[in-house]
Amino acid sequence: MIFCQILSYYHSRLLFLIPYLRTTYTGGAAIIFLLVGLFSQAAWAESGYSEKSGELDGVLYDIAIADEWNGKLLLFNHGLIFEHLPLSTYMEPIREPFRTLLQEGWMVAASSYRRNGMVVNDAAEDVLILHSFLVRKYGPPKRTLLMGESMGGAVSLRLIESLPGRFHGAAILGAGLMSSDPGTKSNHSYQPESPVLFMSNQSEIDQATDYYSQSRKNGKNTALWQISRDGHINFNEAEFLASVKALDNWVETGYIKREKDATVFVEGENSTARFADGGAYGKILDINTTFGNMTVDFTASDFNRLGVALGQNLVLKLKGKEFTATRAKTFSDVPVGQWVVFEDAEGRHTIAINRSHAANEAGVKKGDPVFIKAKNK
Repeated sequence: MIFCQILSYYHSRLLFLIPYLRTTYTGGAAIIFLLVGLFSQAAWAESGYSEKSGELDGVLYDIAIADEWNGKLLLFNHGLIFEHLPLSTYMEPIREPFRTLLQEGWMVAASSYRRNGMVVNDAAEDVLILHSFLVRKYGPPKRTLLMGESMGGAVSLRLIESLPGRFHGAAILGAGLMSSDPGTKSNHSYQPESPVLFMSNQSEIDQATDYYSQSRKNGKNTALWQISRDGHINFNEAEFLASVKALDNWVETGYIKREKDATVFVEGENSTARFADGGAYGKILDINTTFGNMTVDFTASDFNRLGVALGQNLVLKLKGKEFTATRAKTFSDVPVGQWVVFEDAEGRHTIAINRSHAANEAGVKKGDPVFIKAKNK
């Protein structure tokens, strides 16, 4: 049982790395596909779902479908990925809401879009191409929901407004509704014909509030949920799952609480840091493959003990390299290109570079040590 669970975890991780390796060297992709092939039978048998990755005219896609599909489909539309990064669907079945939906019999799928950057028009077309492919391959879903993060929210709104009947509802997460292709203006009708649930952090809720207000004046089915936490898409797993489950229930029953504080508070973990040499030692717990953000095992109490308050600088030591970072509420609190440390919705801390790939810059991997100290010490 444990062996199969390990295989299942690394099987999904390997699939997620495929888009990155496609853009670097063919041999690497071949190795990954071989490993996936070796692991697939045991992992799929244990997980209760199967995964498929591929390309449609050069556009990457990832699909995960329950062994006993219940006919429900969630199309995940990711936000802006910087032009210099590899194409990615940014969908990992092991994270919420995908994990629970797959356990309950859903299919989840995502497109990388044909290129990175601000590409709302192309992205909408690519999502439609993927949806048509899924209908041909698996048959028409009985329900198709959209879930869009940041720029992906603008993509999802474009689809739900322009194609009534094809999509049954949309969960729009975070700011980004005014996103549009360079040289164009966002052009919303504020008249979605299917239910739309907006969920946003309190620090960037203005765009969602504006759309919600105007669409409600038009008599449309929209709802607005606030997360009482600053940041951008700074939601924990319980909040991600709650948004999709509420949307699905809304489509099913016609009921939702239209305005709600949907914050789920998570108790932070106890400190495991080792304090020495005028600072604290910890380690990298995980690395976001697409953006290079590093989850570390420091707690808020560790920074407080070092005397590093919000808005103050600290020193990071990674792989023999030294960087200056700011402790902040979110990555956008620092200028583009600067290092930042912030607490996420799960009570963990993230080390990142605003609009760059921190892990590549530092040359680190999961499990590597991290040393932090106050800037003035």
